[in-house]
Amino acid sequence: MSLMMMLELDELASKQMIRDALILSGVDICMETDDRIDGNFPRSNMFVSFESVKDGRLKAEDYSVDWLVGGKVVFAYVISRFDECSAQLHDFLQTLSDATQSKWVLSFQYESVCAVRDDAGVQWLKKF
Repeated sequence: MSLMMMLELDELASKQMIRDALILSGVDICMETDDRIDGNFPRSNMFVSFESVKDGRLKAEDYSVDWLVGGKVVFAYVISRFDECSAQLHDFLQTLSDATQSKWVLSFQYESVCAVRDDAGVQWLKKF
C-alpha cells in the first residue's frame, strides 16, 4: 500500500532542473521522455514521476497562488518505509530549493497542503 504526495511547481522549474535534483537526491531514473521522468529512490523504494503541465492551474485544495503550474511531481510513499520516504522527499525539496527560486506547493493527494516554497522561502506546514 502507498500514499501519494503531490508537488506542483511554477514554470521556472525545468525538466532538467528536476532531473538534476532527483539524481542528486539518489533517484535511479528508469524512464524519460520529452516531458516526463519516472524513477525510484532505491533506499525506500519510493516511486517518483515528474510530468510537464499545460493547464497551469494549482490543484491543491484550499490554497491559492499567483503563479502558473508548469510541472508536477508525484511521490508514491511505501507505507512500511514512511520515515525513509519522508527523509528522502525532504532531501529532494531542499536540493531543489538550493538550486532554484522556483515556487512550489506540496500536498497530500491534493487534499492537504504540507509545505510551500514562495517569496518568503520554504515553509514546512505539516509532517509528511
